[in-house]
Amino acid sequence: MKAFVNDGAARVIETPNPTPAANEVLVRVLTAGICKTDVEIIKGYMGFQGVLDHEFVGIVEKSPHSDLVGALLELRRRIP
Repeated sequence: MKAFVNDGAARVIETPNPTPAANEVLVRVLTAGICKTDVEIIKGYMGFQGVLDHEFVGIVEKSPHSDLVGALLELRRRIP
């Protein structure tokens, strides 16, 4: 899996695929955007280090609810 991280330098890295807990879903990200806050973080705002790109669209790959697998994840969709 790829992740866009800021650890003093903004870069894309390879990371292991996460294993969701019993009450979580695994989402395959199809596309992601960078917002103004991400740009400010890259410039040093608040000293944040970690994974960026909270604005994305994806498909549910794994879920404790089988009816959600394959569903397009939409903004504000509540997943039980």
